[in-house]
Amino acid sequence: PDTVRQPTTIISEHVICVDNESDILDAMAGLLSNWGAIPTTATDQNDAVEAALGIRRQARGWPAILLVDYHLDGGVTGLEVIDAVREALGQEIPAVVLTADHTDAVAEAITARGHRMLRKPVKPAMLRALINSLLGRRSAA
Repeated sequence: PDTVRQPTTIISEHVICVDNESDILDAMAGLLSNWGAIPTTATDQNDAVEAALGIRRQARGWPAILLVDYHLDGGVTGLEVIDAVREALGQEIPAVVLTADHTDAVAEAITARGHRMLRKPVKPAMLRALINSLLGRRSAA
């Protein structure tokens, strides 16, 4: 018999959001919470690594997705944050880089690393569709 595949959802999934602007983090956390996700926010690389390790210890699982701003304080990029979190966990967590920088160089840097990108201002429907797509790919692997 054919099995019906349930639509992918972010309900009860841990999502780490990294941005150096607290207003953006608050809005993102609220949006993700409304979708049933469990958001954890971080303002820099160290906070993101600690958040990921905390999820690993407390939830005994992995963050489902990293949502990371490209330009962070101190010249750090979201790409560096993604690398640091993945290295700390020893796990390839799916990542989406959010950026207000619309230059080709930034887009190429993000896609060359195999990450997905959304340009700010982020449209909630596009973000949710992308998250669901990444989660579906993860569960199919």
